[in-house]
Amino acid sequence: MEYDREVFVFLSPEVERFLTDNEIGLKDLFVKAGIKTNVKLGQDPVSNGEGRKEPATIILASAAVIAAATPILKELIKNLSGRETAVHERRLLPVEDSKGNIVLDASGEPILHWTNVAKAQDAVDNITIKGFGVEISFGGR
Repeated sequence: MEYDREVFVFLSPEVERFLTDNEIGLKDLFVKAGIKTNVKLGQDPVSNGEGRKEPATIILASAAVIAAATPILKELIKNLSGRETAVHERRLLPVEDSKGNIVLDASGEPILHWTNVAKAQDAVDNITIKGFGVEISFGGR
């Protein structure tokens, strides 16, 4: 049995605007796809509460559900918008200094950053989520 995990979803401003203009939420897309998940807003672990106030969208589900949902979401957004949708997997990694040591903040916690995982164009439909985030945008950025 796989446990639920938090997966951060980053919608490009263009996709976000499209969904807002059409009064569609990310949760609505999951419901339309028949996928049971919890969608909530939370703090992006990269921001550490300093400077950035925007919440991140978090999906609570098993990794298998997220992996299965990704191509379905991509297809739903494409059908609704009439535009190609690109999905990129992102991983949360600690920042390292020039010597390869992990950089810590004032409280001794590692400073984190999101890194895109390179994927071949044909492999986008067969995406597997092993990291902590997914980025959805129009076109093949």
